[in-house]
Amino acid sequence: MIRADHVSCREFILQLNKQASRCNYGDRLEEQMYDRLVAGINNLILQRKLLELLNWQLASPFECDSC
Repeated sequence: MIRADHVSCREFILQLNKQASRCNYGDRLEEQMYDRLVAGINNLILQRKLLELLNWQLASPFECDSC
Protein backbone atom coordinates (compact mmCIF):
# COMPACT_ATOMS: atom_id res chain seq x y z
CA MET A 1 0.00 0.00 0.00
CA ILE A 2 1.51 3.31 -1.12
CA ARG A 3 0.25 6.75 -0.07
CA ALA A 4 -1.03 8.76 -3.02
CA ASP A 5 0.13 12.37 -3.26
CA HIS A 6 -3.38 13.69 -2.56
CA VAL A 7 -3.76 11.57 0.62
CA SER A 8 -2.58 13.10 3.89
CA CYS A 9 -0.21 11.13 6.10
CA ARG A 10 -2.92 10.96 8.75
CA GLU A 11 -5.40 9.49 6.27
CA PHE A 12 -2.77 7.00 5.09
CA ILE A 13 -2.24 5.80 8.65
CA LEU A 14 -6.00 5.39 9.07
CA GLN A 15 -6.09 3.37 5.85
CA LEU A 16 -3.23 1.19 7.12
CA ASN A 17 -5.09 0.56 10.37
CA LYS A 18 -8.23 -0.38 8.48
CA GLN A 19 -6.30 -2.75 6.21
CA ALA A 20 -4.39 -4.27 9.13
CA SER A 21 -7.64 -5.08 10.92
CA ARG A 22 -8.36 -7.52 8.08
CA CYS A 23 -5.00 -9.27 8.45
CA ASN A 24 -3.93 -11.85 10.97
CA TYR A 25 -0.70 -10.24 12.15
CA GLY A 26 -1.21 -11.31 15.75
CA ASP A 27 1.61 -10.17 18.01
CA ARG A 28 3.51 -8.75 15.01
CA LEU A 29 0.88 -6.08 14.26
CA GLU A 30 2.98 -3.13 15.45
CA GLU A 31 6.05 -4.30 13.52
CA GLN A 32 4.06 -4.86 10.34
CA MET A 33 2.29 -1.50 10.65
CA TYR A 34 5.62 0.28 11.11
CA ASP A 35 7.12 -1.50 8.09
CA ARG A 36 4.11 -0.63 5.91
CA LEU A 37 4.18 2.97 7.11
CA VAL A 38 7.87 3.44 6.28
CA ALA A 39 7.62 1.65 2.94
CA GLY A 40 4.40 3.30 1.82
CA ILE A 41 4.53 6.86 3.17
CA ASN A 42 5.81 8.13 -0.20
CA ASN A 43 7.68 11.02 1.40
CA LEU A 44 11.46 10.77 1.59
CA ILE A 45 11.81 13.20 4.50
CA LEU A 46 9.26 11.32 6.60
CA GLN A 47 10.79 7.97 5.65
CA ARG A 48 14.18 9.14 6.89
CA LYS A 49 12.71 10.45 10.14
CA LEU A 50 10.88 7.18 10.74
CA LEU A 51 14.03 5.18 10.05
CA GLU A 52 16.06 7.42 12.37
CA LEU A 53 13.45 6.80 15.06
CA LEU A 54 13.77 3.05 14.52
CA ASN A 55 17.57 3.22 14.69
CA TRP A 56 17.36 5.20 17.91
CA GLN A 57 14.95 2.68 19.44
CA LEU A 58 17.16 -0.23 18.46
CA ALA A 59 20.26 1.46 19.87
CA SER A 60 18.70 2.49 23.19
CA PRO A 61 18.67 0.14 26.16
CA PHE A 62 15.37 -1.49 26.96
CA GLU A 63 13.91 -3.65 29.67
CA CYS A 64 12.99 -7.21 28.93
CA ASP A 65 10.88 -9.23 31.36
CA SER A 66 12.44 -12.49 30.21
CA CYS A 67 16.08 -11.25 30.25
